[in-house]
Amino acid sequence: MDPAGAVIGWIHVFRKLLLETPPFAEIGGFVVDEAHRGRGAGRSLLAAVEAWARENTLAGLHVRVNTIREGAFEFYESAGFRIHKTQRVYVKNLV
Repeated sequence: MDPAGAVIGWIHVFRKLLLETPPFAEIGGFVVDEAHRGRGAGRSLLAAVEAWARENTLAGLHVRVNTIREGAFEFYESAGFRIHKTQRVYVKNLV
């Protein structure tokens, strides 16, 4: 929140359980208001998520980034993330 109490960002993280890997945390959504980017809000949110993941003894922190979000690439790489793989996501709507 900013000094006036307005929300300037949010992050959604969850525990992910898969058969082939130890449990890890995954960021499902992460937004910082454009006017507040570059001022540390994103880093603060990310630090809180990392602390939560460590407290819950999760093996790592994963995030998926759309290929058009080039600014996000720089942010995550500067925060210590590395590219693990690239993939395509297919969806079949059922409703």
